[in-house]
Amino acid sequence: MDTINFYKALRGEKLSSLIGDITFTTHYVGELILTSGRLVACDLLAFPDSEAFQKSLPIAKYSVFLIVALLTLSLSFEY
Repeated sequence: MDTINFYKALRGEKLSSLIGDITFTTHYVGELILTSGRLVACDLLAFPDSEAFQKSLPIAKYSVFLIVALLTLSLSFEY
């Protein structure tokens, strides 16, 4: 698997990779009311040294979803 098929991920389908299977679950967490027209975000837990990204968006309410990946390893070693 070179890239993740996000359509399959959003449907909760299992994807295969070189190191195992990946199952995604999608969770609705609420709405974001964007009043400034600017979104700034980052993931300090996964990427502690990364900088936040910034995006200009229309002022509106946006649905927020959390996608969790469960990786089932299937590594085999040959000597």
